Amino acid sequence: MTDARGAVYLRVSVLAIAAAAIVGPTLVVTNPPALPHPARAAMPKQRVVPQAELPPVEPVRFVDLAPEDARAFNATVPFSTDPNPAARPFRFAGTADDLARATDCLAAGTLYEAGDDTVGERAVAQVVLNRLRHPAFPKTVCGVVFEGETRATGCQFSFSCDGALLRWKPSEDAWRRARSVAAAALSGNVYRPVGYATHYHTDWVVPYWQSSLDKIVAVGSHLFFRWSGWWGTPRPSDVRPSRANRSSRSSRLFRRRTAPPPRCPKPMPRLPRHPPRSALFWATMRSPVTARTRPRRPLPRPRAILC
Repeated sequence: MTDARGAVYLRVSVLAIAAAAIVGPTLVVTNPPALPHPARAAMPKQRVVPQAELPPVEPVRFVDLAPEDARAFNATVPFSTDPNPAARPFRFAGTADDLARATDCLAAGTLYEAGDDTVGERAVAQVVLNRLRHPAFPKTVCGVVFEGETRATGCQFSFSCDGALLRWKPSEDAWRRARSVAAAALSGNVYRPVGYATHYHTDWVVPYWQSSLDKIVAVGSHLFFRWSGWWGTPRPSDVRPSRANRSSRSSRLFRRRTAPPPRCPKPMPRLPRHPPRSALFWATMRSPVTARTRPRRPLPRPRAILC
């Protein structure tokens, strides 16, 4: 009896295990658990700015992503395969006071943006000088570094409008190293890896302007970008700001001010000293009355137009 009961229990146990092995996976497949998915960045479509249009300098706005999600998204953005030539050396031309002011502004930008890191400071300094040469940005070092500082979200370098100047006081040694990097950059030193990059950001944020630019290199935790198309090549650095794209009214004024002077009209043909006279004229001139009352004078000769 005991053996028969044990056999029944064993049989029931085997059947229960087999049923659980079949039903369990079926339930898991038909009702999968909700797994957390990384947030996707809603980026605008990429737009290559044509050569005839000056690229806009957009305010700094970031996609709402957690730092880990932003790093994952930035890792999916490929690096550009186009050539990345080094920028031409930049040598500051100006008075001693202008050079001192430019050095201080560039040192502040590099120190507060990259921290007390010489490699990062050199990369940031090269971006500032690339912007200085580009028609889309201001034409002074301080103007580039502090562009948009009066706007809460419109500054181009975040340290100038996010309160970093009040929160952090670098040491004297850090300032000395930053000024050394700035002075070298203004004297022709080139940081080759970033090429003609005009934008950068850290890898834990995703700015909206990223979709219109090409990622070219990573330096530490910073990713460097340049505009897609013609505006990201070395050629725009040779374009004068006055020749950049303008509004229609500005273009008309620009063409009006720079229009060549009008050409001098063709000189009038030389007229004969005495035009042909009619027979009646000569008869009148020969009469005694006319001879006494009207002196014989040659007709005035027409003057040529001088220009």
